[in-house]
Amino acid sequence: MNADVVMLTDRRQYTEDFRRDVVRLVCEAGRPIAQVARDLGITRKTIYRWRAVLNAGGVPSPQPVAPDELARLQQENQRLRLERDCFRQAVALFAREAL
Repeated sequence: MNADVVMLTDRRQYTEDFRRDVVRLVCEAGRPIAQVARDLGITRKTIYRWRAVLNAGGVPSPQPVAPDELARLQQENQRLRLERDCFRQAVALFAREAL
């Protein structure tokens, strides 16, 4: 065989349904692209490309959060931040006492 001849590998072809399902796993289920790519044996670049094509083609984006739900989540975030800060202060206090 001639060294100048490049062997082309067969490209895998995926159905439109498969592509949609993969993008749904990433977008709706929130799974990391790297993990999905590794699990399915495809490249991350392929998933990024499929997502871009499908989103440009009218795949609906996640629905916006209702205003009352948004307010509830913001209040919960504020409460959790306060709890976190209290725990941090307590840990720092206990660490100082232990020295």
